[in-house]
Amino acid sequence: MKKANRIFCVLVAWAMLLGLAGCGKMNTGGEDTNFPYSWKEERRGTVLLKLDGSRSPEGYYWSIKSTDETVLEVKVVKKEKKGIITYRIKPLKEGSAQVVFARERDLTSTGEKESTSSEAATDSDEPENQASGTKDGMASAREEEIQLEDIKEQETDPSMEAEEASAAAMASENFEAYLSRFRVKDIIGEIEIRFDAEPVGKKGKLKLSLVLANTKEHKGIMQGGAQTGDIDYQLWEDSDGSLRLRLSKQEEAWSTSWNGKYEPVEDPGIPGIVVSVPEMRDGKYIILEIKDEGILEGAQCFTVRGLEQGTATIEFSNPALDEVLLIQIKISANGEIEVLSDSMMAPQ
Repeated sequence: MKKANRIFCVLVAWAMLLGLAGCGKMNTGGEDTNFPYSWKEERRGTVLLKLDGSRSPEGYYWSIKSTDETVLEVKVVKKEKKGIITYRIKPLKEGSAQVVFARERDLTSTGEKESTSSEAATDSDEPENQASGTKDGMASAREEEIQLEDIKEQETDPSMEAEEASAAAMASENFEAYLSRFRVKDIIGEIEIRFDAEPVGKKGKLKLSLVLANTKEHKGIMQGGAQTGDIDYQLWEDSDGSLRLRLSKQEEAWSTSWNGKYEPVEDPGIPGIVVSVPEMRDGKYIILEIKDEGILEGAQCFTVRGLEQGTATIEFSNPALDEVLLIQIKISANGEIEVLSDSMMAPQ
């Protein structure tokens, strides 16, 4: 009987060891892409994540963006070397968050230029004859003194000031986010990972789990310019599926036109599900839309969004130029745009 108990205890111990080993094993993903990764859920509740970007050209680096930084914390535990980097993700509170790890490279946007000494001059430069007359100087000083006294006498509402400051900060943040969409970053790959933080045990300890991962590969930035003798332009496939463009600012605005072919989505043959047909306008199906975003940081910017599955050729022209920019695209069933070709050439 004692021998049987000893055997039972040994079996239980082995089972526990195997269980612990299973919790800490390395898992892999993205093997069929240029950006494979591996991760391990650690005993302390954290996740160790290793990304491999060694197949990308030089000049690219890993960046991170989280949907909720209050749920988890991402720290580098082994700095990037030859495209390989290791992170440790720590849970901060119960919940879910998605982290996007992007393989990117910073570029100078079309239309940007370095400031010159004349552009760097500010309004603080004093005119030569300023304060040359004592009388004018005294009068000016007295006026400023009166204005300061008037400001001091005005009653201010601290809550209103705080509210205005908060609104101004939010407006500034939103505008900066809008501008950042058209600041060129050459992204060739993204790994989107969802993490869930759940409580374990009785002491409020948290355990982080990698729930879902998705890898996207992009062409990166496509551009023309001085190296080809053509007009400067930059275009890239955005992570939201749209196409974004920056065209060098000209005396007159750029105009757009397009021709395309609608490719109907296959009918699944399920009762109650009807395949929609796109709107037809001027004899063609509307499979895309082009939005002129205006002049942003020295370039005229556009966003092209896919509406229906198909292919199209988009033309960007300008009265000051003898050539047009032609872009051939493919639109998938979910509206995501893929660039097939881009070039400056004589109008067709």
